[in-house]
Amino acid sequence: MKNKYFRRAHISEAKFKLILKLFCEEKTAVEIAELTGISRVTVNKYLGDIRNMIVRCDDELLKQDAESLFSETFSEMKPSLGKTESREPIKMVGIEAEGRKLRIRPIEQVPLSRMLRITEGKRIGKKEEELAQRFCGFVDLKERQFYQFRTISHRKNGKQIAKDTDRLWSIFRNQIHKSKGLASNTIYLHLKESELRCNYTKVQIYAMLLKVLSRRNVRVDRAA
Repeated sequence: MKNKYFRRAHISEAKFKLILKLFCEEKTAVEIAELTGISRVTVNKYLGDIRNMIVRCDDELLKQDAESLFSETFSEMKPSLGKTESREPIKMVGIEAEGRKLRIRPIEQVPLSRMLRITEGKRIGKKEEELAQRFCGFVDLKERQFYQFRTISHRKNGKQIAKDTDRLWSIFRNQIHKSKGLASNTIYLHLKESELRCNYTKVQIYAMLLKVLSRRNVRVDRAA
């Protein structure tokens, strides 16, 4: 079936655009399946590819404003799938304030105990100070626990950053609630999705993802 957004797609462009629109409106896979008449298995495959695409084009998609995105190409996106270069699952991520937006960054080879020292206000060393200056909080993906650094209160716009990180975590927790839990191998993908929802409106997200997907023309072969 002809579909400029996906190679070898089994649904029309109109049906796919409806799936994407409902995804941007925060509908669950079950709700999308009911509203579109498409099987939940098929819907999950498309949602999985959308979420993986959000992660893979992180630098290109999430560092730019929606307006400037349209002039960019995304032909060389590196696969991520919630794993590091060594293919190990990401266990911890930091939340970084970049201008008026928040970014999720994987934190590797840093013990949880070291990160907790920052949140507890204990005496910290040079490494911890660097982390505290870069991030405003972090998430333990294994325990699905969010920790906010006290040091953000000393930053410019610290109160606003604190509100934004709380909002990001609220969006993510709402996803867990609506999905009735998330699989451990998809939690990073959903957290990155929450980052996107926190930084942009639903209308912006739809326009951005539609543009990126039209340039990718990918084949669906992953589950959500």
